[in-house]
Amino acid sequence: MRIRALHVLVCVLTLFAILAACEPPHPTLPDDPVFLFTRHVMEPIYQEDLPFPEEIGREVAMAATPGEYESASLGVHSRVRLGSARLQISELRGPGSAVIPASSFDIKITRYIEPYERWVRIETHPHPPGFLDPKPAADLLPGTSQQYWLTVHVPDDAAEGRYEGVITLVAEGAEALELPLSLRVYPFALDEAGPSFFLAGDSLPLVEESFIQSRAHGMNTICIKHGWAKQIVPRYRDDAFSYRKDDFERLRAVVSLAQRHGLATDRPIGLGFYSQLTRSVPAALYQAEIPGPDGEKVRSLDYVTGYELLHRKEAAVTEIEHQKGAYYPRIDPYAPPDTKYGTLVFRGWVEAFRAFEAYAREQDWPPTWYWLIDEPHHSRGSMRLAVQMLEAANKAGVDSLVTCNEPTVSEPDPDELWFPALANEKALLLEPWLNIRCYHNRYLGPETRERARAAGDLYGTYINVYGNQPLSSRHLSGYLAWKLDFDTVMIWNFKNVSSEFGDSRAYLRDWEGVREGIDDLRYLERLERALADGLGDDATRTQAKALLEEIAATVEPNVRSVGYVDGVSGKWIPGRNAWPPEEYDTIRSKVAAMISALLGEP
Repeated sequence: MRIRALHVLVCVLTLFAILAACEPPHPTLPDDPVFLFTRHVMEPIYQEDLPFPEEIGREVAMAATPGEYESASLGVHSRVRLGSARLQISELRGPGSAVIPASSFDIKITRYIEPYERWVRIETHPHPPGFLDPKPAADLLPGTSQQYWLTVHVPDDAAEGRYEGVITLVAEGAEALELPLSLRVYPFALDEAGPSFFLAGDSLPLVEESFIQSRAHGMNTICIKHGWAKQIVPRYRDDAFSYRKDDFERLRAVVSLAQRHGLATDRPIGLGFYSQLTRSVPAALYQAEIPGPDGEKVRSLDYVTGYELLHRKEAAVTEIEHQKGAYYPRIDPYAPPDTKYGTLVFRGWVEAFRAFEAYAREQDWPPTWYWLIDEPHHSRGSMRLAVQMLEAANKAGVDSLVTCNEPTVSEPDPDELWFPALANEKALLLEPWLNIRCYHNRYLGPETRERARAAGDLYGTYINVYGNQPLSSRHLSGYLAWKLDFDTVMIWNFKNVSSEFGDSRAYLRDWEGVREGIDDLRYLERLERALADGLGDDATRTQAKALLEEIAATVEPNVRSVGYVDGVSGKWIPGRNAWPPEEYDTIRSKVAAMISALLGEP
């Protein structure tokens, strides 16, 4: 009898566990054929999503400073087929006769995409909302939802106060629907972000639009992609490398165009230099019929052949137990190249740096950062190539940047070195040569920053927008950048941030998270500047300092504990210290109120 009772109890507990694991049923919705609903702009609206009752008919409420871009998300759910469903926005009327015209708003639709590469969806979400298409209209099938993305560019001269207007949905197959729209304009403007923000590979064929998008999303400088410099092949004659001024005309045109749109005017210009070093310099030797180490002419180098050609190969060595990187494909004693060909290549690198730098100074450009190689920690050979490039940059007297992880630069624990000493080769570290440390976000933190500062180096990170989520992009480029006091942030990789859809170009929702994050940073820096300027009475200043300390204590430098993208489902997985999306708005509102208080504004 006891056994039977125990069996029943186990079954009951199991049933409760199953029920607890199930998602609660979706609340019953009204019988209306079409719903307009609002959802936090950082959250997705999937095609199969149903709105919750509290989201239906809710006001679209926005807040921003003069000159700021700010976005909101609006969903349409339809039980009937809709054709050419589009939004219309009225002008917004504010205090007195103040008006924000409808032309200040930009409307996009979310383009639902087939899963590929980093976007892999389980059956419940077969089509992720990825790109924001500038085409303002969409067709809806019965039982589906569509996300609309509203962005306002608040006029620079907008008066402080609350503005109100109306959003109207117009579609074939349904009556017009309206939602109230409000915009709160704060009584202050934001400053330019402190760190240098730029895109990896900013100069794509659609270069002008990429610059316009960059500036509108908070970028303040550029990084010219590797491929543009590889076409500049020097001449090698009489044992010397030389360049002509005409060689640099394409670079000059790119920089001029960027500066016309407000980029790279007072911040360092990044120049991807890997292709110039590994392809263009060997191409010059090839044209001069200079043989390589094995007697054959070398057309170009790359991650694999680069270090094989510039070092004598020896037998492969078995990996040691705590080695984190591959030895692919061979190892050999590291040394400056002592073959005739290797010596010429190294000289060509040094002369390339000097020639580009001389031209940049002649053009009166801001300082140049030479981005040499991406993540050389993937193999010992790539690290050898990186160290040799850095030595050449050091000899030429230029600033070098490598996107890398922390243990390849300055890991203080010898047992944790990424490429420890092996045979008669010393440990491979970038620290002696590197002066701009751009770390992967898994290796960030105050201690890493302090090691960079102690070495006199700049400190930054690179953020992979592609395959991420808006909340992650926002946290990394905003609150984390502020807490860790970054000098630079690279957004990786722009060619995957945008995509062509017919005659239009669409950009990722994740890219919008970057803009929000940079604005979070600008609000915090604006509050810090108000304090530095001595504004406000003692009580208000004490409150402002306490708020900044509270925010800093809350910001989690461990990226994974904030959240990450699941590799199987492609969904954003909140970490143990993740903020709900609304928390970002709450903090920004508190910071804005404190700035206003220090300024003596309501």
